[in-house]
Amino acid sequence: MNKKSIAILGLSLLCAGSVFGQTSFSSSSNGQDGILNKTGDVCTGRPIEIDAGSSGVLQYESVTIGEGCLVVFTPAGNGWNSNTGSFDHSNPIQILVQQDVTIAGTIRLNGSDGSSLINGIALAGRGGPGGFNGGDGITGINNRVAGKNGFGPGAGAGGIAPVSQGDGDMGKEGKLSPLFTAPNHQPLTGGSGGGGATYAANQEAGGGGGGGGALLIAASGSITLTDTGLITAKGGTGGNGMKKGGNGSNGMVRLVANTISGNGKIDDAYVILETVNYTGNITSKVNYSNNPNLYKTSFRELTYNVVSTPTVQIVSVGAVSVNSNAATLNVSGDYTVSVATTGLKTGDIVNVCLGGESLATCSGVTIDENGAGSVILPFKMGKSTLTAYIGTYQLNTP
Repeated sequence: MNKKSIAILGLSLLCAGSVFGQTSFSSSSNGQDGILNKTGDVCTGRPIEIDAGSSGVLQYESVTIGEGCLVVFTPAGNGWNSNTGSFDHSNPIQILVQQDVTIAGTIRLNGSDGSSLINGIALAGRGGPGGFNGGDGITGINNRVAGKNGFGPGAGAGGIAPVSQGDGDMGKEGKLSPLFTAPNHQPLTGGSGGGGATYAANQEAGGGGGGGGALLIAASGSITLTDTGLITAKGGTGGNGMKKGGNGSNGMVRLVANTISGNGKIDDAYVILETVNYTGNITSKVNYSNNPNLYKTSFRELTYNVVSTPTVQIVSVGAVSVNSNAATLNVSGDYTVSVATTGLKTGDIVNVCLGGESLATCSGVTIDENGAGSVILPFKMGKSTLTAYIGTYQLNTP
């Protein structure tokens, strides 16, 4: 029988041929985090916080989240680090499971809402795990400053600077760009933050909402989302006021298993379900979106093959080491951004996107025979978020 494999998020998730031409999928979980079983009395009173660490990767034997349980994650990051001069962006949550997953409760990866304030800085909402922060709003009679742009590749613009007392402008919504919802997109990404509002008056203005997070659950057995099961990655709402902050965009959820079943919901997220045996009726709704067509559930059968595991990281910006797929530097001017990859062919393209204080623009970087590439990008004054993604790559057949 033919050997088959699939690469997701830079982790090798193996499929081997089996009887009747079916595909047997393995998550490659080593089970080091044991059994996750949250049911009964442990689910009363408050959310269950799971520390996913800086990597965001959790490797279980099996996972059960009972009815009435609310699970949230506390990865490091999503804050401006004044000591290093960089933006500590959290990684998406990757749950790899040796056996089965049953979700009868709720998994929440929402971005937080922007705040509202009179005469000062209205703080932005923080992104969910793998999502991006919004931009701060600014208000006051003598204010002549634009609202801050959100962060992320689809960041919402801040409000245009007032030219006189009484002027103001709302922040714009963050977006989950179609570029980052390609079937072979690596790595998984959350939503971008909304822009902050600005107002030259003693009236409220709002900060931008944080982008919804990103989640991968890959199980060697089955994934069941019961009637009461819910996964949500909603973008945060922009802060209210006479000039409102922009909403953060919703995030992304990807489930991969031999069998996916159940009648639960995955709301406010771009959804990808990958399985050889879909027996459920999982539904999805979106509370708001500037492009609702992005948030339709996508089904893909586990039949394609990838010989190697694609990964990408930003090695450096000029003389500054990065070694991550997302970072922000407080620099200005033209800098060479260098990337390193594995599992790609010569001539493949990696997308490098620059956003933050300057709105996001993306450039294609051609990968050479050593798996490396570079591009010169113009950094504007202030904090700018840099992200690298493999939007597409060549699929290999056995």
